[in-house]
Amino acid sequence: TNSNYASGVIMPTFGDESARGFFLRDGGYYFALSDYIDLAVTGEIYTKGSWGLAARSTYRKRYKFSGNFNASYLVTRLGDKDLPDYSLSKDFKINWTHTQDAKANPFQTFSASVNFSTSSYDRNNVTGYYSPSSTNNTKSSSISYSRRFPNSPFNISATMNVNQRTRDSAISVTLPDISVTMSRIYPFKRKSAIGAERWYEKISLSYSGYLRNSIDTKENMLFKSNLIKDWQNAMKHTAQTTTTFNLFKNIQITPSIDYNEYWYTSKIEQEYDIRKQQLVARDTTYGFYRVFNYSTSVSASTTLYGFFKPLPFLGNKV
Repeated sequence: TNSNYASGVIMPTFGDESARGFFLRDGGYYFALSDYIDLAVTGEIYTKGSWGLAARSTYRKRYKFSGNFNASYLVTRLGDKDLPDYSLSKDFKINWTHTQDAKANPFQTFSASVNFSTSSYDRNNVTGYYSPSSTNNTKSSSISYSRRFPNSPFNISATMNVNQRTRDSAISVTLPDISVTMSRIYPFKRKSAIGAERWYEKISLSYSGYLRNSIDTKENMLFKSNLIKDWQNAMKHTAQTTTTFNLFKNIQITPSIDYNEYWYTSKIEQEYDIRKQQLVARDTTYGFYRVFNYSTSVSASTTLYGFFKPLPFLGNKV
């Protein structure tokens, strides 16, 4: 017990449900853990064998973060075990919301909005029959993180996204989706410059990297999927270097080189189909494959100065 909250028993409700029998529901215990976080653990049990457990928590730290968490696990038995209409399903649900205070950390942000459940959870959850979630056909979840490193040109951001379609248990997952950027730097610039700037001190370099890993599948196949064969994944690297120097004192020359490199874990081999008169996929091989391209460019510019003296206005003579 603390000064503001008190732990205690949560009394259950009781009743009768035609498919699952007599029940005790939403009973358990409330824990007043501290001034920042609490926890309620509840359960439900039915005389025909169904049961469930749930845990919910709310937390908040001033000027830091706040959020709430709710997780449930539900086992549903319908019908008699020896009859054709017997069914057994195991479902779970996770709801999580996390918000970081804007004053908490100027270099790092983290947020979460998770609404994930198995496709049959809302149908089997009696308390959700008349809630909007029981008729919601699509659900989405996202978690995002970003970090800016002080006194460093590097920034990183990462997200996770999950989209569900309850009607046919389709699920789309992107995990992770990461971007790394390095702002423009001058690697050859002297820390303590003496005299005029050297030409090589103007050479600059920038970089960005991108990694994405995603899959479109069914719920029951998600955890059986192969990371290499079933997931679509690739990484892209982009680098650019440029510099500027003067030619004949008045002409500014700016050469640059752009380089792109791609990493893949699969390759599709194609062959020409004479009947279809087009390329068709013949085979897919798995491994580490690297593809790259680059381009170069040079631009020149100068500035011209001149003087123009307008003639005096004489007007019309009569």
